[in-house]
Amino acid sequence: MGQAKVIVNSASDLLLLGAEVRTVPLSKIAQVTLSGLRRQESDVELYEFLFTNAIHHFEPEQFEEQISVPVLAELVHFLDKFQSELLSSALSCFFAENHALLQRLMAMLQNLLEYIASHANTVQLYRSLVIFPEYLLRCYTIIRSKYTSTTQDTQLLDAMKSLNSGCKKILTLFLELVCPEGATNSYFRKLDQDRQFECFEKVCTLMAAVANEISRIGRMQLAGDVWKSITKLCTKHVEQCLTKNRSDWLGQLVLTLNAGLQASFLELCATKKPPKELQATLKLNEFFLRAMSKLLSLSKQHASLDGFLAIITTLLRIKTCLRSSTVARELAAGIDQYLHVGYIKVVENSIRCESFAKALAQYECQTVDDIHSFYVLTMHVIEQINSNSNDINLLTLYCVRGNLLRQVCTLLKRSDNLFLANENLYQQLLVRCAVLTVTGTRWGNRVVQKAIEESMVRMILQEHYYTGLFGIDLWSAFVRCHSTQLMFAYFTFWEAINGQYAIFCTKPEQVYVAAVLRNLFTFLPMAMKENILSTRPVSDCANDRLWATVRLPDEVNVHHKQRFVDGIAKRLQTATQQPRSVKRFYEMLHLIRIADNTGTDGALGECVRQQFGKQIDWSNILTKSGTAQGNILECMQGNRHQLSANTFRGCNLSSASVFIKYQILKLLKRTDTLPDAADALSSLLNDNEPFINAQAFCLLRILNDRRHPVAVQLIARTPSLQSQLLSLSKDDPRPVPSAICNSPEQCIAVRHRCKDSRTRQETDSSGNLTQLINDQIDQLFPDEDGDDMRVANLSPKRRKVEPNDARAKATRFIDQLEVQTTELGQLLRTHRLEVADKERLKKIVSAVTNILES
Repeated sequence: MGQAKVIVNSASDLLLLGAEVRTVPLSKIAQVTLSGLRRQESDVELYEFLFTNAIHHFEPEQFEEQISVPVLAELVHFLDKFQSELLSSALSCFFAENHALLQRLMAMLQNLLEYIASHANTVQLYRSLVIFPEYLLRCYTIIRSKYTSTTQDTQLLDAMKSLNSGCKKILTLFLELVCPEGATNSYFRKLDQDRQFECFEKVCTLMAAVANEISRIGRMQLAGDVWKSITKLCTKHVEQCLTKNRSDWLGQLVLTLNAGLQASFLELCATKKPPKELQATLKLNEFFLRAMSKLLSLSKQHASLDGFLAIITTLLRIKTCLRSSTVARELAAGIDQYLHVGYIKVVENSIRCESFAKALAQYECQTVDDIHSFYVLTMHVIEQINSNSNDINLLTLYCVRGNLLRQVCTLLKRSDNLFLANENLYQQLLVRCAVLTVTGTRWGNRVVQKAIEESMVRMILQEHYYTGLFGIDLWSAFVRCHSTQLMFAYFTFWEAINGQYAIFCTKPEQVYVAAVLRNLFTFLPMAMKENILSTRPVSDCANDRLWATVRLPDEVNVHHKQRFVDGIAKRLQTATQQPRSVKRFYEMLHLIRIADNTGTDGALGECVRQQFGKQIDWSNILTKSGTAQGNILECMQGNRHQLSANTFRGCNLSSASVFIKYQILKLLKRTDTLPDAADALSSLLNDNEPFINAQAFCLLRILNDRRHPVAVQLIARTPSLQSQLLSLSKDDPRPVPSAICNSPEQCIAVRHRCKDSRTRQETDSSGNLTQLINDQIDQLFPDEDGDDMRVANLSPKRRKVEPNDARAKATRFIDQLEVQTTELGQLLRTHRLEVADKERLKKIVSAVTNILES
């Protein structure tokens, strides 16, 4: 009698079948199972029945094709639901039930794993393998999320221990299956179909994520075993993947591994454990970095750009941490030895990879610390390039396709505070970039040289100080390694750019262009300089922009220098003989600028002084506002030694703008070159603008304290000025601060790093009034012994002083001593003098008296 037909209409009917399930078609089983799962008729029971009981009654490949593939996909969604419920505090009441279901699924998966392993020699069930890392990833994520609270809840602690123990068992069996220890082949024997490649890539990618989760719960050794297996699998099958152009997954592995390393680094920085307890973690991180290097080498120029961007980000964070010393010294040494050195090796092994070069050239630094660390990394990369300077492909990679110099140019705009706080960083970076430019052009490759030239030109034409300064310094190093013909070509190029600016324009980029042009002219051989003097004569006004920028060299031939000077003098005389016009006025200014830049004296200097003081209608110029004000005033300040009392005589300064009046006050303060400026100062003292009026009184007070003839003349002419000055002193016994700039140091907020140390010492010592008086007395009346020592060390030329010069110097010292004595008296009206200071002052007075009586 025939066997009765089995009728299966639902999942419940399927679960009632035992061995009779073999009579049901696989398609029917799949249909009923999926329907039951989606209607939630049953879940764990169905999975247990199928993969513990039914699977043994069918041919493995057919069962995988029709049952495992669709049903295990549903199991992944089921695991996601488990994970969200277990991690949700709102559903914590279901923790025990969910944990029990996870344990049942674990037992079912363990049986499935043993089944697959038993058929490993005859058939490979690739698509069934994916469920194991999927399950492990969810479980280890739950364990890691609950890891911090396990010590507070005994029930939770026991649950996590049992889950972790079961996961470790499945993981060990799975690794032994896919990559047996000591075996020559892995489980993946045939990868000749796309779906087989997909399974292989997915298994490796998921296992990488599992390794990261294991690392974060402190199971570093187990994570190391996972990465060891992944590396072996990739090594065995990478050729097949590259042949079929399927290597993107390698980049994903690198991203995952780097994310784990970065998380481990951050935990190390935040931990309070003794450094000795962290040595094992650090050593395993070093192993992970070796695995990363292996994965990158396997990719063979196919590594992803995102992977290298992530590596650079982590490396910069490590560099910043080590530089800031935010961790204990021993831990910092371990991080440097295992993490930092490991990442540097990864960089050195990847330096020829185009993706790395592009990542370095495109990296976007977020903070100033990132920029600092990026500069340090860039310098290391350039050193590696220089050590392989014979490789033209490497130079092309970092000078053209990944333009490293352009990236540095971009970051310089954000490096002001960085360079101010790190004086040596600018010089170190400049040296390395100069090496890159010189090395990159040594081969004569026009593509490389053009890319370098474009980057350096871009630096000069930007309106940023450090960018322009960096470009100027790079050009100075760059041109010295080229032929004189090419240097002259560069000079011609920058001459053409400089010719597009007005002579008196002070835009930042024009200042940088002018500096480059001057440097190039300095580096040219003397024969070329004299040729330029001949082919670009000063007699031609078309060359005014050039000679207003470039200084006439001192070592030039006397004949050429004299012809140059005669050309300027002739043009000055010609300009004075022609009717006045705007064109002639600007030509006059151009000639004065050129004459001031030649460094010559004599007849030319006298001619300039005459034309500057007499031929220019200053009264008409100063009282008219317009765009030419800045140009005129710049000319005045640049030639202040040529100003005289006649310059402002008869000028109606009251009609001038406030800006011009303020600039004139700055010039009037230099009374050594303006001995008779009473009329101009008187006009400014009566100005209607309160700011100008106040600044003029400040200047008058300074001059009056020095007993200057201009102040004496004004007070004699207008006695009321004396009472106003006394009233000002009575209201505020302290010196009135003046907005007029006394020195270049007062005009800038940041002191230049090249400033003379002697100047700094003098400036710093000026605050001690008693010491200043003592120093001036010593200069005026030096001790005999000290004088003998100083004179003995001086040359005869320095020892010889003209009588008139000595008298003027003595008068100036006495004037200064008198002013300082007056200010000291005013200070003592409100402040008592310390006993030590009184004794020092008595000694000073006694010393002066003895010297005068001797």
